[in-house]
Amino acid sequence: CFFGGVAGSAGPNTGDSIIENCANTGSMNLDGMSLLTAQTRFFIAGVAAYSKAPMASCTNSGDIDIRSTAQYKFIGGIAGQSSYQLENCSNTGNLSLDNILTAQEGTTDKRNTGKIYLGGVTGFHAVETATKTLALNNLKILNCSNTGNINLANGCYTTVTNYIGGIAGESLGEIRGDATTNATAVEGFGARNTGDITITAPGKFYLGGICGTISCKILYAMNAGAITING
Repeated sequence: CFFGGVAGSAGPNTGDSIIENCANTGSMNLDGMSLLTAQTRFFIAGVAAYSKAPMASCTNSGDIDIRSTAQYKFIGGIAGQSSYQLENCSNTGNLSLDNILTAQEGTTDKRNTGKIYLGGVTGFHAVETATKTLALNNLKILNCSNTGNINLANGCYTTVTNYIGGIAGESLGEIRGDATTNATAVEGFGARNTGDITITAPGKFYLGGICGTISCKILYAMNAGAITING
């Protein structure tokens, strides 16, 4: 399922596909998305839930509030999952996930082995293509920022993996900002997070002020948001 303030799904990029100068100001609320199949997953974001096209100069100021039992969740202020470049995008909306679990830990219920990708700009930044080398050259998050708070509560069994970051939950590409002469202040970094991250749940976490986990580079980035873990 794909839920986006501007687009549910966009792309793939063929030279014409692009999401540029788009904004969402409306709040998004999803309540009760359940485990429909063994591989149930959903994507939700302020601008594009799942984008295979480049995104540039997009903003989201709407809060996103989710209560769900789905096995896989891809949540971002700008994109739930992005498979191309994001540039000059910013999120100011708060992201909240109440991860409802009705399965019992230790059983074979698929919800016990799910994954959560939650990021202020994008939840999951990765390519899904046979030409990965070419695609990875375009897999960049450039001069993007987040000021919205990120909150995760409840139901994270130890077998559920959570990727949470102020900019990206997980990125297989590069996160980069342009440093200015004022680079000692947070405003001097093109890639920055000032939103607080609060976790009130047990579980397995990859958690970072900029990115939960990354496979490439983070350059000229700064985090000023508080990270709080309760539980």
